[in-house]
Amino acid sequence: MAELGPVTCAGCALLCDDVLIERSGDDLRLLPRCDLGAKWFAECVADAQDAPAATVRGEPADVETALTRAAELLRAARRPLLHGFDAATVDDARAAVALADRLGALVATGGLMAVAQLNPMAIDYKVDQVPVKFLFITLPAIQFALSADRLVNGLCRPFWGWVSDHIGREKTMTVAFGLEAIAIFILINFAHNPVAFVVFSAFTFFGWGEIFSLFPALTGDFFGRKHATANYGFLYTAKGTASVLVPIGSALAAGKAFDFRADVLLLLGGALAVFAHFIGPVVLGLRVSRKLHDTLFYIGLCLVTYGIVLTVVPGAWTPFAAKFTLPKVGWVGVFAVAIVFDLTAAVLAFFVLRRMKLPSHVPELSYDPHPKVAVAAGVER
Repeated sequence: MAELGPVTCAGCALLCDDVLIERSGDDLRLLPRCDLGAKWFAECVADAQDAPAATVRGEPADVETALTRAAELLRAARRPLLHGFDAATVDDARAAVALADRLGALVATGGLMAVAQLNPMAIDYKVDQVPVKFLFITLPAIQFALSADRLVNGLCRPFWGWVSDHIGREKTMTVAFGLEAIAIFILINFAHNPVAFVVFSAFTFFGWGEIFSLFPALTGDFFGRKHATANYGFLYTAKGTASVLVPIGSALAAGKAFDFRADVLLLLGGALAVFAHFIGPVVLGLRVSRKLHDTLFYIGLCLVTYGIVLTVVPGAWTPFAAKFTLPKVGWVGVFAVAIVFDLTAAVLAFFVLRRMKLPSHVPELSYDPHPKVAVAAGVER
């Protein structure tokens, strides 16, 4: 009789992680006993027995042939995408993330994208499988961190809205971004402690979630209710722009070469648009003519558009090259950059946004059903 475990059972929502499996022929028995879990493991074994060892273009193949074909595809791919891990184990997911890191590839599958954010860091600090207990809940640190992050990120949104109503939006942004920077600093210094890893990764999301409460309101403050949805939609594109810059962090952590052409174009185009709309007329108080404003804006728009095209088609032509090997700075260096961005945002909120004057709104016209009529002599009746 073969024994396997302890393993995690996904037969129900409890996800028991202390299950031992005893197998004798085709019979499975779980300790502690659970008929639902035994049925789930039996189905998994049956599916595995019916499935071929590997497939190539949908046809059964031996493992060596499949690996050879996979190596050919990966060698020829410009930007490989690894997917199809819906039934993968945790070890499979780790191997996939490690392979993607070596290839500079993307990973796409339900749940694995979330795991890929914190999982490599937890593994490096050797806390991913350390159990963390809170009240009656005991989970591995990485699983606890991912669950707490999503919960805190949702709860903090009404909280920051409430704080903003009492002390003002700009001051709230300063506090939130400052707390996020502090949480990241403590996280990278105490990540080897599993409890600290869970708590301060959650507090990082606690500070970040305020943007979903304050930015829409701030947009309405400055630009009014008319076109408020379109204005905020334009503002929210900053998140997409930031996602283009995120791979730089991965390259810094691993010390790999990175092509900066798209980022250079995006930064130049964005800088021209921000200067024309905000820095020139508002911060510096410059009188920018309509013609100069439109010229700078459309040049910036063209640069941003071509930068986005370059992220999708990395082989597109540019008149310059910008591929450099970045120094390996590890997690501490990458998160130090994040701290700098948070502190910069806090300073801008307090010293720039707080001093900006809200536009004066035209008072609403009221309708009087019984207006007073003035006669030629100036007497009202």
